[in-house]
Amino acid sequence: MKYIYITLLAALTLGTVASCKSDDPFSTVSENDLPFILSPVFPESAPDGTPGLLTTITHDVEYKMDVVVTPADYTTVTWYVDGVEAAKGTKFAKIFPTGDYLLKVVAKTTKGLETYRQGYIHVNPLAGEPYTNMGADNFAAPGFETTLKGGNLNLVKAIRLGDNIDIAEVHPSEDGGEISFVVPAGIADGTYRVTLLAADGVEYGGNTLTVTSNPMVQSGYARVTSGGVFTLTGMSLNNIKSLTLVGEDGEEHVISEFVSQESAMLQALCPSVPDGLYRLYGEAVDGSDVMFFEYGALVAEVTITVTVEQTLWEGHHYVSWELADGDPNKTFSYAQNLIGGLNPGTKLRVYYSLDSSAGYHQMQVTTAWWIDLPGTGKIDLTEDGVRLVELTQEQLNLINEQAGFLVVGHGFFVDRVTIE
Repeated sequence: MKYIYITLLAALTLGTVASCKSDDPFSTVSENDLPFILSPVFPESAPDGTPGLLTTITHDVEYKMDVVVTPADYTTVTWYVDGVEAAKGTKFAKIFPTGDYLLKVVAKTTKGLETYRQGYIHVNPLAGEPYTNMGADNFAAPGFETTLKGGNLNLVKAIRLGDNIDIAEVHPSEDGGEISFVVPAGIADGTYRVTLLAADGVEYGGNTLTVTSNPMVQSGYARVTSGGVFTLTGMSLNNIKSLTLVGEDGEEHVISEFVSQESAMLQALCPSVPDGLYRLYGEAVDGSDVMFFEYGALVAEVTITVTVEQTLWEGHHYVSWELADGDPNKTFSYAQNLIGGLNPGTKLRVYYSLDSSAGYHQMQVTTAWWIDLPGTGKIDLTEDGVRLVELTQEQLNLINEQAGFLVVGHGFFVDRVTIE
């Protein structure tokens, strides 16, 4: 974009067109030219297409932006906030309540040619004010209770959705970390701005709440075990008719009978299929799509990993034996009482990633008494990877005799523990 700007300026300097100020907007030859937003430069979008962050401010600060467009004499600039027209002209100014807002600038010529730029404005609360976070909790089903997380929410006495849907019965937690309420049963699907109403009458921004009557899966689908039971959590899952896995070969595997099915949880048996990546989508009882929460948005299809390994634990737990006794990161103990009951020949895998700031990286698999499992020992780690232990009866006996299983060492994160 800077190159285009400089090139156009150079062309004007060599020609006969003059301007009284060097930084004034200018016109190219005709209204048939493509429009450009020359400045300011907007942030690049993320790889998944999510617009970049324009700025972070507090809600007491007026956000201002001026744009330079060409051809100036033939171009109209329109500003949109969350898809709603907010202003026209090359100048924009607005005070935003606390929350995240998508600002979009559209430059359109008299010939109908247009271009746009967009980015997010993140507006923080002032100290002590109530606020909500954005995430998977910002989705709800009509007629059901939902819970928003944030801070200082014990100051909130009521909630407003959109312009005029007031909810008087709210239940904030004592520490103000969350607030629960029932979404009206007759509300239409859509995304609503949340207003937090305090007892003193002051209104605070509360981000957005997306209401959907479609079944929505929030978690549990990223990695499943071939031939094993997997658990999905979300909303209106009792309205799911079927789920379909599609492999890279195009073969469809339909799951229409479930181990258990409730509004907030569904358990299903994954077909016995080879390891690999699979597309997953679903159909609701009314024929609509099952929606999945992924990367902050609702999508009708996701890609999942099917593996023959059963995941015992997944997360990102740092390990360092240099930490003080009692520090939870001195060891990895989450699978401490799960390993002893396994059968000899079970393949135990510990997936890890290195902490690049650590001076060295070592790992041991031990009993809870820090005794090495027979046939294992201390190993140096040089890159992210997986440690495989094929459990023997001798190792299992020692684990049971010495209070369980640990992963110890320094300079790495345990990311997943699986068995096969």
